[in-house]
Amino acid sequence: MRWEAPPVPVLPCFSVTSKCQIFCKTGVLQGIGERLYWKRELKLNACFVNDALFIQIDMDFAMEDVKNRADFTCNFNKSSYFGRQFPKEITQAVEVPADADFMEFRTVVQTEFPSHTVLSTGEIDAIDQEDQLVEIKCLRGGFDNRFWKERSCKLFLQMFFSGSRRCIQGHSKSDHIIDIGEIDLDRLAEKGADLPDRLFPWYKDDVLRFIDEFLASVYARLSQSPKTVFTVTKDEGHSRFHIEKSEMAFTDFFPMEFLTHFNIDT
Repeated sequence: MRWEAPPVPVLPCFSVTSKCQIFCKTGVLQGIGERLYWKRELKLNACFVNDALFIQIDMDFAMEDVKNRADFTCNFNKSSYFGRQFPKEITQAVEVPADADFMEFRTVVQTEFPSHTVLSTGEIDAIDQEDQLVEIKCLRGGFDNRFWKERSCKLFLQMFFSGSRRCIQGHSKSDHIIDIGEIDLDRLAEKGADLPDRLFPWYKDDVLRFIDEFLASVYARLSQSPKTVFTVTKDEGHSRFHIEKSEMAFTDFFPMEFLTHFNIDT
């Protein structure tokens, strides 16, 4: 697969060639991992075209989930949670609000799973002096028990698939930062596996294996029906997921710029 990045101010266009088989936002991989592991509800839309599988979180499901989030934080970024779908990311210019008071870096990360290779686009908060990607969080309670019980696995997946290996976390109280802590990706996984039962320990190898098996199953099923949009759903409390043909049209799933750029017949 080959594409050119959309023009952005100052920076020139560039070409990218990929042999990946699955494409999505990093938030999709994060959502699949945590929801499979904790048996939470999940709804995705997916389509297979040109020997590649494209996956996105269902927009209606994402909006409802954001509304009901128990771990909503002061710096929660809705766009990075469900975001724009991958085809839009690579064929349309990035829109930055004129009044934005923060800088955000876009990433493209290739992840090698046993069954397939995945290319995902996402966002990262900072780049350090050694050009390493850094995630920044601001959470009430810092690295407390609630963090380890409800957020540690999510943070691991977010960092893993965005290419970040270090997180700087601000401990906030009454809208003020009272302490700053830091943790790297390996330590996050080690401590997550060593949590007491009451904090629900998690194991990175199991989480990543669940994602790999899920992607392999969806890829195998959708490769039999190219240019058809499917809905992939999983009910709360169950491991089994269902794949059904969606009412969404193929031309509604992909933006016209994407179809035109890759000369995909509609």
